[in-house]
Amino acid sequence: MPVRLIFHMLWVATALRVLVPSFADPDLWGHVLFGSILLGGALPAVNGFAYTAADHPWVNHELLAEISMAAVFNAGGAGGLIAFKVGLGLATLFLVWRAAFHRTHNHVASGIATAVVAIAMTPGFMIRPQIFTLLFLAATLAELAKVDYRPRGMVWGLPLLFVVWINTHGGVLAGLGLAGVGVVAALAGRWRSGERRLPDVVTSGLFLATLALALLLNPWGVGLLDFLATDVTPQVAITEWAPVSLTDASFPMFKVLLILVAAYCLLGRNIRLPEAAIAVAAGIVAIMHQRHIPLFAIAATPIIATAVAQWWDAPTREPLRRLAYGLCAVLAVVQLGIATTAGIAARGQIFVNPWHYPVQAVRFLAQNDIAGNVALPFQWGEYAIWALPSGSRVAVDGRFTTAYPQTLLSSVWRFMSGEPQWDTLLTDYPTDIVISDRNHAPATLLRDHEEWEYVYSDPVSVVFIRHVDSQADTLARFHGGSLRYDNSPLDTSFPGPYQGNTDAEAPFVPTADCRLTADTPPGAERPDFC
Repeated sequence: MPVRLIFHMLWVATALRVLVPSFADPDLWGHVLFGSILLGGALPAVNGFAYTAADHPWVNHELLAEISMAAVFNAGGAGGLIAFKVGLGLATLFLVWRAAFHRTHNHVASGIATAVVAIAMTPGFMIRPQIFTLLFLAATLAELAKVDYRPRGMVWGLPLLFVVWINTHGGVLAGLGLAGVGVVAALAGRWRSGERRLPDVVTSGLFLATLALALLLNPWGVGLLDFLATDVTPQVAITEWAPVSLTDASFPMFKVLLILVAAYCLLGRNIRLPEAAIAVAAGIVAIMHQRHIPLFAIAATPIIATAVAQWWDAPTREPLRRLAYGLCAVLAVVQLGIATTAGIAARGQIFVNPWHYPVQAVRFLAQNDIAGNVALPFQWGEYAIWALPSGSRVAVDGRFTTAYPQTLLSSVWRFMSGEPQWDTLLTDYPTDIVISDRNHAPATLLRDHEEWEYVYSDPVSVVFIRHVDSQADTLARFHGGSLRYDNSPLDTSFPGPYQGNTDAEAPFVPTADCRLTADTPPGAERPDFC
């Protein structure tokens, strides 16, 4: 088997093994729903889905991404979204491979580097708008590298890409920043080597200015740029926005690549200033925010490929090469088998993990037609918008600062964590229903609260109903034992699970043991429906 084929197989098989398994992102329901609204010709200006901030401005910076996702889902369902993700991921990694090969002209190094980068990028390969940023960043850096980060030729077409990017995902600011770092570093390198030409400075400045001006071509103009630069980052503890801990075992591939890039920049040969500057800048941003790890992997590709090439080409590696060829061929076949098995097992479905979402609780509310204003954790909001019965609104969802004021987000966080003034969300807003994660404070704080009635629990969540006129019928049915508690198997495929089941099965009346009370001993056994 030709060497180049082995290492093409390696990175493609690794990519498929990473891309094919598909799990529902917390915001996937919202992206499809909001995209469907956009396809209908409307551009909502306000939140619209929350009882806490219905009229708050909604700065949707993911318009084209959501339109694309909705169109694909409407045409091909969940399987179409999986194919869409796999296609975008393969295109991104092809651009990564091309950048690696342009740098090294070495099929072995390019294949290995791309496979390693694919693994490091795994957290970013979800069905969400960020995947477009990965593609566009890979394209931007690959094009700039082809011209040694000197604006000329086809690279002047990048402003058109940036127009699309700014209307697809806010990660365009990272693209502009890394492009600017590369162009300025290249310019500095030429000046340091004695190539000091004023037209070169003017051309580089004009190019970067053109990229920046392209970002103004969006429905909000400069307002969107101001929002992305100052307000988009939530001021609450969201995991993907948290820094990377350098003292634990999390993100091992990222940390290995970070050490490799740092060592090569300090000790390696044939270092190019723009590549090093881009990788260092991306590494700093990735350490600050976990969600940017895939951007670092893309930015570090030329350095990773160069390091692999120099190691591989050393004369002392000759005895290892034949063994490596065989091992890489076997690894490619094994990963292709894993990807194929995962694809067959999924049967074109996106898995909704019932341990991560309130699947049972929302089914309980829907089957009993219990609607109202629902307070629940951030990450459940867009699932709830899709699955709750008609007439329901949520307190918050994953749109965060794009559709909610920071003061409200802080109130929701205090509510979830039980911090001082935790009940502001209940006293300042007309909350009727609470779906609490069993591990969050409201599951305990509301248990014996005089305004709230505990009506349902399962291994993931707990449901409370408020004693208000709008919920009087629901509470009467609860006390009369006529609410339905369904213990049938769950539908765990997107966009379910609730499909409007109107089965006339007799309602199940829970026993007193299903109720959480102050006298319930810790660890007591409860029926599955509890």
